[in-house]
Amino acid sequence: MTKAKVLKDIENIKKNMQQIIKEIEKIARDVVFIQRQGKIQAWAFLYLCTFSGLDVSKTTLVAMSANLSSKVATDISTQAIDQRLNDKGVCFLQEIFTRLLNSVSLSDSKISSA
Repeated sequence: MTKAKVLKDIENIKKNMQQIIKEIEKIARDVVFIQRQGKIQAWAFLYLCTFSGLDVSKTTLVAMSANLSSKVATDISTQAIDQRLNDKGVCFLQEIFTRLLNSVSLSDSKISSA
């Protein structure tokens, strides 16, 4: 694989990630999880609750804040995290996973009918 091909692939990955982050932020606004640009972005909350490896029901807010700071270079106060752990946060996560499951179901049905 040539250096130019690798750089092109990296640029494509970057564009795809930016598009995914925009879609996550749009979903957050649609379900009124995010109403204005605040201290914690929707993608960071999604990371914290799903991909960080932390059990948010048992982990301290300090540990969650430290995880965001170290893993995604986002300094978020414990208060900002606490304010997002609510019903709107649950609705946001439900919508993310509903769309993901629908997407997987659609792609599976295309594969099985091919």
